[in-house]
Amino acid sequence: DLLIEYALKANLGIVFQTVDDLVSGSHYRLYKLHGSVNWTHPAAVPDDPQPTVRQMIDRAGADLKIDSQSFHRIDNPGDQGSRGILYPALAIPVLTKNAFECPSGHLGRLLDELGQVDRILVIGWRGSERNFLQLLDSAVDWGRLRATLVVAESLDAARMTEASIAAACSKVGTVDLFGEGFTGLLQTGGLAEFLRV
Repeated sequence: DLLIEYALKANLGIVFQTVDDLVSGSHYRLYKLHGSVNWTHPAAVPDDPQPTVRQMIDRAGADLKIDSQSFHRIDNPGDQGSRGILYPALAIPVLTKNAFECPSGHLGRLLDELGQVDRILVIGWRGSERNFLQLLDSAVDWGRLRATLVVAESLDAARMTEASIAAACSKVGTVDLFGEGFTGLLQTGGLAEFLRV
């Protein structure tokens, strides 16, 4: 989940201190629509200011109050200090999820930026999340799109992703497929070629 952040830091010196730092850069922005392993929401048990972990688990479905609109980044999950109860802000991508696990400001900015996209690079994604496909279809200016490339571990997997995208986004046009994984794309110079389109 954090590999892109590590790579941006190691190769470009980009460091994210807060959740909002991810989308505030002038050249690179990182959108995590499903939350992250180092994101949390503040939470509380109304009648117990210092509940045990077991009590929080037992009450999670009943009366654990989670502030789902507040997102905080923690770099060491074992050291929450005086932050109180922290609840993971991480969602499992599923077919019919109705909402994203990210700040509303991130989603709003992403919607604005999708209208400016001229290339789409899909890496290792099955394209089965309807909620995101609907967002993509409604926000992208398909007439502006110059290239779409799906990268997967095999051509069959890439074809499955292409079919999912084409079914939801009828204006996507031609989609190129690469079935030797992202490392293979780098080794063959395919990424540089895609970025030159």
